[in-house]
Amino acid sequence: MSALTARIEQNSARDGSCWFIGKVSPVVNHVVGNQKQQLLPTLFIYQRGHVYPTLEWLTKSWTQSPLRSLIARVDRFHQVRTNSRSLEYMQEILNRRLGEVGTTQTYDLSVTPKWGECEQMILLWPDGNGLGWFHIERQIFRQKNPNTAVYVLNGRNRLFELKRTLWRGYRLRRFLEKSFLLEFGVLGVFLLTAPVLALWDMTRDAMYRGE
Repeated sequence: MSALTARIEQNSARDGSCWFIGKVSPVVNHVVGNQKQQLLPTLFIYQRGHVYPTLEWLTKSWTQSPLRSLIARVDRFHQVRTNSRSLEYMQEILNRRLGEVGTTQTYDLSVTPKWGECEQMILLWPDGNGLGWFHIERQIFRQKNPNTAVYVLNGRNRLFELKRTLWRGYRLRRFLEKSFLLEFGVLGVFLLTAPVLALWDMTRDAMYRGE
C-alpha cells in the first residue's frame, strides 16, 4: 500500500472527506468523446457529507438528547437509501472514466484547497444527488476562478458539468429528499382518498345485497 493510498484511507475513515490534486485531460473532452491528451491540473474533492449538518451543529452539546439520536438515525437512513459509495469505489470509477489519475498530496477538508490553482474541479459525489455537499459547493462557486469548470462524477457513474442552473435543480431534489415531502404527500393523498374509497366500496356492497 502506497503512502498516498494510506493517507486517503485514513482521511476517509476519520470523517469521510478529502481532496487531492491530479493531472487529467480536460473533462469536456471525455463528455463529448474527444480524446485529446492534454493534461490539466485538477482538484478532486470527495465527501460523504452529513445530511443535516446545521441540525447536528445546533445539537452538538446535547450528548444524550433524543433529538440528536433521531437526527443521527435519519442521517444513516439516507446514507443507506442512497447507497453512498466509498472513496475507493469512486477512485475506481474515476480511473475508468478519465484514465489513471496521478495525484499529489491528499488532505482532509479541514485544510482549505487553493481553488484558483486548478483549471478544473471534479466533485466525487458518492451518491446520485450530492446530499450533504451544499456548503462545499457554495464555497467553490463563491471563491473559484470564473474560468474554472466544475464537474461531478457521481456514484452512479454519471459525469457532467455542474453549472449554477443545474446546481439549483439538485438543491431542490435534495430538499425534497431530506424533508420527505414526497413521501408525506403520498401519505396525505392516501389518507384523504382512503375514506372515500372505503365508503364507495360499502355503498356498492349495499347495492349488490339489495338486488
